Amino acid sequence: MKEQDKVQTIVEHTRTLHNDFNEILKPYRIDLWRYCKYLTRSAWDGEDLFQDTLIKAFASLSQRWSTINPKAFLFRIATNTWIDNTRKS
Repeated sequence: MKEQDKVQTIVEHTRTLHNDFNEILKPYRIDLWRYCKYLTRSAWDGEDLFQDTLIKAFASLSQRWSTINPKAFLFRIATNTWIDNTRKS
């Protein structure tokens, strides 16, 4: 298999996984965004926290996702990310 074909296969699998991930998160997106906005007290910072949370959740799919409550996991990631960012400031 050529390197270009391998890359294309990875891209296709990643797109499928991303679409499935978005479907799982659909019921929690609004609550998570509101929670991030509440934590940061800012729509702009809340949006950044929301995006960081989704990136971290997607990155950890293979490690922790199968045995947990998705909503609680997302809120935990958001809280920990906010705490980390606050400590850095």
